[in-house]
Amino acid sequence: MRRATLLVADRNPRFLEKTGEILAEAGHTMVSATDGQTARVRLSKELDGMLVHAALPGLSGFALCRLAKERDPTLPVVIMFSAEDERGEVEARRAGADNWLVRPLKRLELLYVVRDLVSMRATLVRAQRNLEERDQAQRDAQVAGAPADSRLVQFELFKRLLGIELKRSQRYGFPLSMLLASLDSAPTAGDRDILAAAARSAIRDIDIPVAFGESDVLVVMPHTDLEGARLVAERIRKRVRTASNSRPNSRGQANMTASIGVVTAAGGERLTFATLLAQATRAQKSASRAGGDRIVIA
Repeated sequence: MRRATLLVADRNPRFLEKTGEILAEAGHTMVSATDGQTARVRLSKELDGMLVHAALPGLSGFALCRLAKERDPTLPVVIMFSAEDERGEVEARRAGADNWLVRPLKRLELLYVVRDLVSMRATLVRAQRNLEERDQAQRDAQVAGAPADSRLVQFELFKRLLGIELKRSQRYGFPLSMLLASLDSAPTAGDRDILAAAARSAIRDIDIPVAFGESDVLVVMPHTDLEGARLVAERIRKRVRTASNSRPNSRGQANMTASIGVVTAAGGERLTFATLLAQATRAQKSASRAGGDRIVIA
């Protein structure tokens, strides 16, 4: 377990002294405070977590937790309270605490709490960084001229976002799916947006779509298993047919249909864009060769 810097706030100096000794033996650094106002002053970016008593003088542990979360949502906070405090758990939840403990604490229990705080801090920081990277990529695309209301992103942006999602899938074990949808016949000038519109209306906000060729759409779906990807593909397939049938002057024109290839990675695997695209392409071509208007799973 990596070493951490923790703010421990408690009105009992003896508790702080003993806790400091235990943390030092485990290689951690403790910043102490005996009241809420002192703890507030000692909040800093160097902290990895907070362990605070609910009944602090001056500023309660609940208020301190709210303040800390407003300043840094990635800072984990554990609130302690006595067994007699019947509303301790309820108030800790309302304050946004990541965990809570009933006093008194044993040495082993304290070390387990610290281990969880350190792990939680790392997870929250990574999640925040991923979110910021994704938001920045979206802003870059708008600066580069992508329409703000478009949900088919530019290809360079797509590759950047995909790189982020591939790393997350490999590191944290999240499932990730990709689908490649292609119209079964060459679209006329008035039909070119049918597939793109169907994809835009069928996906979630976290999914990443991109135009891929004249009549293809590629969609990456983070946190999506095979069944979830199949449902999205089916929505796209049906919406292409519906849009085709509702075209003005569609009588006498052939129905537009789509063939869709789907590939899913369970998570934790070493993935590349090229590998996923090759598998999705093979599946899409299989769907097309089988008559079109269908979905094939790689």
